[in-house]
Amino acid sequence: MNNFSNKKANKIDGDLNSDYIVNPKNNRQKYFPVVAGLFCGFYIISNILAVKSITIPRTSNIIMLGPVQIFPFVLDAAFILFPFTYILDDVLSEIYGFKVARKVIFTGFALELIAVIFITIATFIPATPDAPVTDEMFATVLGYVPRIVCASLSGYLMGELINAWSLIAIRKHTGEKKLWVRLIGSTVFGEAADTITFCTVAFIGTISFGEFLNYTIVGYIIKILVEVVMLPITYKVVKFLKK
Repeated sequence: MNNFSNKKANKIDGDLNSDYIVNPKNNRQKYFPVVAGLFCGFYIISNILAVKSITIPRTSNIIMLGPVQIFPFVLDAAFILFPFTYILDDVLSEIYGFKVARKVIFTGFALELIAVIFITIATFIPATPDAPVTDEMFATVLGYVPRIVCASLSGYLMGELINAWSLIAIRKHTGEKKLWVRLIGSTVFGEAADTITFCTVAFIGTISFGEFLNYTIVGYIIKILVEVVMLPITYKVVKFLKK
C-alpha cells in the first residue's frame, strides 16, 4: 500500500515538475502568465481611465464632416491604453489559440466585475472626517454608473471574443503567412463590435446623434491606427514567444 502511494505521489510530483508554470520549456510557456496578466491589468486600468473625457488637441477650431466632429478629437483617456488589450488579445490568439484566449478574456471580465463590486461597496463606506479623499471625490472618480458598467462589460466581451475568433478564422486561410492581415483584420472586426456595442449601450438617447457618431467613428479609427502603428512591436513579440 505504501509503495503504491509513493509511486502515485512521485507521479504527481513529476507531472507538476514538467508543467510549464514550474519548469517552462520555451518562451511560449514561460511568458504566458505575463501576457495574460498584462491583458487583464490593461483592461481594468482602462476602465478607470475611461471616466475622464479629453479633447486632443486643445483648440477652438472645430472641423465638422456632416454631423461628425472630426477635429479636435473628443475621446476618453482610456484611448491611451485600451487598444493594447486588443494587441495582447491578438498575441494570445496567435500563440495560444482561441480556447486559451477565451479563458483569459473571461478572467478579465470576472476581475473587472469584482473591481466594480468592491469599489461600489467602498463608496458606501463613510470616509474619516479628515481624509484627504472625501466620499464625493472617491465616488466622482471611481464610482460606477450602472449603464456605463453594462456598456463596458458587454462591449469588452463582444469585441475581445470576436477579435480572437476572427484572428483564428483568418489564419485558416493564410496559414502562418501574412501575420499583418490577421492582426489588423481581427482588430477591425473586434474594435467595431466593441465600439458600437459600448457607445450604443452607454450613450444612445443621452447625447446628440453627431456626438454619438463622433465617439463611435473617430474613436474606432484611432484604435485601428494604434494597432497599425504598433504592428512592428507586435511582430517582434509574436516572434519572441514562438521561440
